[in-house]
Amino acid sequence: MKTITILVADNDPVYLDNCSEYLAARGYDILTATNPTEARQALLERRVHLAILDLRLLNDENEDRSGLQVAQDTARTIPKLINTKFPVHQDVVAALKLDRSGLPPAVDFIRKQDELPELLKAVREALQNHVLINWDLVIHWNAVDRFALVSIIDQDVLDSKIPERASELEDLFGKLFYTPSQVRIERLLWQRAGRLALITIAFNDRGDPSAQLVILGRPEYIRQEIDRYQEFAPKAPGDTGTSQISDAETTHFAACTYALAGASLEDCLTLDELYHAGEEGNFNTCLATLYQKTLAEWHQDRQVSQIESSLSMVYRDWLDNTTGGLPHEGFYRRVQAVLRQAPMLGTGVQPDANGLRLVFGRQEQTYPDPLQLLIQPDYTRFSVMLIRSPGRISINSVLTAADGRAWLTDFGEAGYAPQLWSYVQLEAEMRFDWLGTRNLPQQIAIERALLSGDFIHPDLSDVDSPLRKPLRHILALRRLAQRWSGGNHSDYHLAVYFCAAQRLAEFNPGTPLLPGELARLTRMIISMAMTVALLAEEPPRREIDLESDSGILIDTEIHRVTVAGRPVEIAPQDFELLCYLHDRRDQLCRREDVFRHIYGREYSEAEDYLLNTAISRLREKIEPDREHPSYLVTRRGVGYILRSAPGST
Repeated sequence: MKTITILVADNDPVYLDNCSEYLAARGYDILTATNPTEARQALLERRVHLAILDLRLLNDENEDRSGLQVAQDTARTIPKLINTKFPVHQDVVAALKLDRSGLPPAVDFIRKQDELPELLKAVREALQNHVLINWDLVIHWNAVDRFALVSIIDQDVLDSKIPERASELEDLFGKLFYTPSQVRIERLLWQRAGRLALITIAFNDRGDPSAQLVILGRPEYIRQEIDRYQEFAPKAPGDTGTSQISDAETTHFAACTYALAGASLEDCLTLDELYHAGEEGNFNTCLATLYQKTLAEWHQDRQVSQIESSLSMVYRDWLDNTTGGLPHEGFYRRVQAVLRQAPMLGTGVQPDANGLRLVFGRQEQTYPDPLQLLIQPDYTRFSVMLIRSPGRISINSVLTAADGRAWLTDFGEAGYAPQLWSYVQLEAEMRFDWLGTRNLPQQIAIERALLSGDFIHPDLSDVDSPLRKPLRHILALRRLAQRWSGGNHSDYHLAVYFCAAQRLAEFNPGTPLLPGELARLTRMIISMAMTVALLAEEPPRREIDLESDSGILIDTEIHRVTVAGRPVEIAPQDFELLCYLHDRRDQLCRREDVFRHIYGREYSEAEDYLLNTAISRLREKIEPDREHPSYLVTRRGVGYILRSAPGST
């Protein structure tokens, strides 16, 4: 049985001593306070299960309600008893009034005139009814111990406070697993600022196991995750869905649990683990499931948000939020710190008046300032479409099964995001973590292949064979993203640029680098500079006129389509189909070629229905009369023609 801690706060030293000694003799651990400041400090900093607060904690004047004020101002997760000689109706109402979370400042009033056994009775009732902790839970800290978890969640916690916080963490698990007899902390899956994910296995009295995903962290982060999940997650998740089950909170910690539909959590691998296990075929299957099924459920209601901005500013705002608004000087310090150590790689990477100068052997190459897009973002305002997104997607937060299914585990940043965001985040991790080489010419060859030429079929002839495996996965990801990009790859490269900037911001410029770390950071800086050069060559945004002002207009940059001046909302994959047909307007597009471009694989009669369905959806959006098409016509048994004007072919 773990020790229960009770705070007794009273300005009467005699009553305080008597009450404290009486409760301590009954096995409780007692903290005392003689004024509101001490009481608040104890409730904010200490491990407290129940508080007994004098109503007139400051003085005995009738106007004093300082004890009630302390109860109102501090965590409602700690039940409180208000102790007073003269309870009045309005004080009782104020003390028991529920807040938005459904918890009152206090759970009961007790009279000082009553004998101490009555106080003990009220204490026991409050503990039984409001402190729902499984005191007998046995916790096995297999993956990481409780002291390490405290330090991960709160990196600023003082060493002297870690033992008490660790006990509070045990209380949290006791709340979260109220009925099991034992719980095993099996794996630490991922960690972010203020949050981490654990795979746990709980056992009932019969020894039956039950695996759950636990997201653990500081209360403000967990509350935000719960709110975001409830607002944005699919209301009816399918067989690759993640469902929120329960939550619990103490003063310094909170947690919520999830169930992954049909998953055996103890057997699941992250995308990163699957990659390093060498399961290339299964990796690509899981990748396809992730985007075509798991994430598709987030977009199935087609709810979108449109804002007047530019993608540069959208990503700049995201970067400011994730880096705490790191100023330009901070980025420059990091670039300079990396370049000072770059000679360790055996190749010169030097800043010059225009940006970066790369020297290897007798060859030189100059690139623009890698931070140019951060310092001079595109302020041109367009209507930017945002879709529902689970937030951060990483190679460590996606769980996979051997049958090709994939589940999400991180919803702390769920909300609206640009439509390519979920793809770009994974590419950034694959590109900057898996492509590990200290050979700078090879790094440049990789970036050149990924940034120029064909988006999904780049020339890899200059890339060494061992480095092509991660590149194949990146290209598989890009084939999936192609359906959303509408052929606009500059937005994709722009997003990867900001992902690289975010990773650069995480680097401490005062820390010496190991060769592998140095190579990774150098490559990110080169990639940013090459992206600046690539985007500088892009033509300005323009609308493409398929017919006339009275016909179909497409703006491929902002995913906008109008038909006869009427805006129409077209799903991303159908938009890609329309763009493909537009590039070949007034020409016959063979079914096999259309299918290969849209679905990224060879045409088969068994999947013929997919293309028929896509064409039907597109006609429903663009045709005045879908039964008598005037724009998109079929050449039976052969393919389709998109007319540049009605009746033009």
